[in-house]
Amino acid sequence: MTTETKALVLGGAECVWDDIDESERLLGPEWWDIVVAANDVGCHWPKQLDAWASLHPNKFRDWTKLRASLGHPNGYQTFTRRGSGQKHADVAVTHRFGGGASGLLAVTVALHLGATRVVLCGIPMEKVPHFAESEVHVRGRPWRPDAHRRKWKQHAAELSGTVRSMSRVYGPDGWRSSFTRNLLGAPSPEWLAGG
Repeated sequence: MTTETKALVLGGAECVWDDIDESERLLGPEWWDIVVAANDVGCHWPKQLDAWASLHPNKFRDWTKLRASLGHPNGYQTFTRRGSGQKHADVAVTHRFGGGASGLLAVTVALHLGATRVVLCGIPMEKVPHFAESEVHVRGRPWRPDAHRRKWKQHAAELSGTVRSMSRVYGPDGWRSSFTRNLLGAPSPEWLAGG
């Protein structure tokens, strides 16, 4: 029997908190071994954070202050891609997928930390607003993922064995599956266990 190292990767879409709740209903409470946040959602994740990834590392200074002011646990490392403002992060990694927004960099970091199973929450790669607590983005204004989807599609075969997405999008007809969930599939307890 293999032992899987499970990573929760948090993105900043409006569905992030619903995705986490749904993952815990499906996979069990706090099923993860590693938590990696992408961009400013790391400020608002109230539990232990292992790694914080961004293609915009110059923002870590303000983000880490905000996380501390909210009383959330310390002990994480900040990550960026090699050659991208390395002086603003604790660790610079080779971005093995070369794009795909900070969410795909966060997947790179999870794999760098030894994750063998990665579940995305809040990374639908859809035209939706950011999570409500974001102080970086205009409330209610949709983010445009179109240019970033290419890298997700390009690396889908490589990602699909290790990465699944909880992300769904809420629309007029209720919840529907997102771009990343359609591309990579949704996690299951059997998959998470290595089946």
